Amino acid sequence: MATALSITVLVLVACGTGPTPAATAPAPPVEATQSPTPAATAIPAATPPPTATPLSILPTAVPQAQPTPATSPGTASGTVSIPSDAKKQADRISGESLEYLATFIEEFGPRESGTDEELAAAIFLRDELAELGYEAELQELTAEQISRDVPALNVITNGSTENERQIRAFPMSNSGLGDVTGPLVFVKRAFEEDIPDAGLTGSVALIERGRITFQEKVARVAEAGAVAAVVFNNMPGGFGGTLMETGPIPVVSVTQEDGLDLLEDLESGDDIIANVTVQLDIRNSQNVIAERPGTAGQGVVIIGAHYDTVPETKGANDNSTGVASLVILARELQNSEFPFTLRFVFFGVEELGLLGSRHYVDNLTEAERSEIIVMLNYDALGSGEASVLGDDALVGLVMDYANANGLSIALSPGLTGGSSDHAPFLAADVPVVFFFADDFSRIHSPGDTIEFVDPELMGSQIVLGLALLDMLAETRQ
Repeated sequence: MATALSITVLVLVACGTGPTPAATAPAPPVEATQSPTPAATAIPAATPPPTATPLSILPTAVPQAQPTPATSPGTASGTVSIPSDAKKQADRISGESLEYLATFIEEFGPRESGTDEELAAAIFLRDELAELGYEAELQELTAEQISRDVPALNVITNGSTENERQIRAFPMSNSGLGDVTGPLVFVKRAFEEDIPDAGLTGSVALIERGRITFQEKVARVAEAGAVAAVVFNNMPGGFGGTLMETGPIPVVSVTQEDGLDLLEDLESGDDIIANVTVQLDIRNSQNVIAERPGTAGQGVVIIGAHYDTVPETKGANDNSTGVASLVILARELQNSEFPFTLRFVFFGVEELGLLGSRHYVDNLTEAERSEIIVMLNYDALGSGEASVLGDDALVGLVMDYANANGLSIALSPGLTGGSSDHAPFLAADVPVVFFFADDFSRIHSPGDTIEFVDPELMGSQIVLGLALLDMLAETRQ
C-alpha cells in the first residue's frame, strides 16, 4: 500500500506517526500513505475523488445472499458449526497462497520500483500467467524516480574535513529536489512550539518522527526558513517515508541510531554542517497484463495488484500478498469461462505514486475504459482485519456472501483516495472493489516479513473475489 499504502492510509506508509500497531479505517496515520510522487514521464496524474461513487451495475432482480442471524450488519464475522463450501475453499486456498508467497519473496525480493529486480519479477509473472493459458505481455513505461545513486546526507563536524562523514539516508517520496547545505538544528518533532523564535533561515532541520504527518513537519520548518529536513526514526532502524504532496525542500530519512548520534553531538556543543542532496533519475518499468477473452464480449473485469516494493524490504505483506492472490485467482480461474474478459494486471512503480496504474488508465481509449465492468484491487492483505471498500452495490454483494458463508471481512468506510492502484480507475469513473487488511504498521520497512502474514486473510478475500466474479457472470447470461 505508498512509499506507499497515498493511502489515507497504504501507502504507507508515509507515516510520521511511527509504529502504530494497526492503522484503523477510516482515519489511519496519514504519514503511512502512498501519495502521488513524480508522475510517469508525459503521463498526467489523475486526482481521485475523496469517496467512491456509488454506481449500481447490477439488476435489482438479482437475488442476493442474506446475512446469517449470527452476524451483525457491516461485518461478516459469524461462525458456523459446519464449515461452508466457501469456507473449506478458503482454507485450502490459504495454504496454497502462503506456499506461493514464501517462494515468491525468496526469489524476488526486494523488488524496488524501476530496477532490474522489478523487471525480473515482471518477466516471471508474465511467464507464469502465460503457462496458465492467459495471453500475457509487458506494458512498458518510463518513470521519474528520486535517485538513490547520489549520497543523500553528508555532515561535517566542527568545520574539519577530517570529521566529514556520509550518513546513510533515503530521500522521501515526494521530497523536494535540491543540493543544499546548512547548519543542522534539532527541532524535536516540529510542533509549532518547537521552532526557534529566531526561525530556521538557512538551516537543515533535524526532526524526530512521530505524532504529526511528515507533510506538516516539513511545511512548518520550510516556512521557518529551513533549506532541508532530516527525519530520524522513533524506533530502532530506518524507514521509508512519503509526503502527501510534493515537498518545498529536500527531505531525507535516517535510522533512529544515526539520528540520536547527531542529536548527541549537537547537545554536546558541536557545530554540524549538513549537506542534503535529492535528485531525480529516469527509470524504466512495466506493467504485466494477462487476459482471457470472454465468451460473449460483455465487457472486461480487471483484477490488479502492484508487485514492486520500497527499498530494502521483501514486502511480504505490501504487496507480495497481492501478487500471490492474483496468481492463485488465475489458477482457480484458468479453466473457467465468463461472458466478460478477465484481465489480470500486475502494476509496476506503485510505490513511486501509483505510476503503473496511472499509466495504464491514462493510456486507455474512451471505448476501452467504458468496457470495464469493475476493477478488483488486492493490496496489503496479510495483517490485521480483512477489509473491503468500493462501489456500494458490489461491496454489498461481497458482504452478503461473506455473511452467508462464514467468511470474515469488515466494511471499511475510508481509504478511497490515492491509497492504492484502484484510485486511478476510481478517478476515471470505473467501479472499484478494494480488498486489503487494516494493519499497516510494518509495511515499507524491513519488518514486513512473512511471519507477520496471516494466510487466512488472503484465502477469504480470494474466495470473495471468485464469488463476485460468479455473481457478475450470472447477471450477464
